[in-house]
Amino acid sequence: MIKVMVVDDEIYFATNIAALLRANNPELDVIAVYNPVEALKHLEQSSYDIVITDVRMPKMSGIDFIKTIKRQWPTTSIIIMTAYGSQQTRESAFQTGTLFYIEKPFRIEKLEALLAIAGKPREKKAKQKAPAKAASKNI
Repeated sequence: MIKVMVVDDEIYFATNIAALLRANNPELDVIAVYNPVEALKHLEQSSYDIVITDVRMPKMSGIDFIKTIKRQWPTTSIIIMTAYGSQQTRESAFQTGTLFYIEKPFRIEKLEALLAIAGKPREKKAKQKAPAKAASKNI
């Protein structure tokens, strides 16, 4: 199971993205959170493999949010989504350790493809931790 957190201050958008991801991908455990301060509380309580976050949000910018995640949970993969894309935003995102950058509006299939790539390192680590006999059954 890959744990995913969708963070966006547009409650309807975050809720719908999370619901679509859950419905289309049973291997994902997805929650929607509506501001980065609350998202950090969730991260303190439980680890998440992937965080999908907006850039422009109240209380904390998406870039500052990502910096905090990468400082405290460096193995968490980050996907930025924004309706206000710019070269500067893109560069800032990648400098902070963002794995992918996607501009709104986007098709859910595109986000799902990015999640599949972002989740691969987790799958590989899980297989490496599995006993040799169990791993050979999967081949």
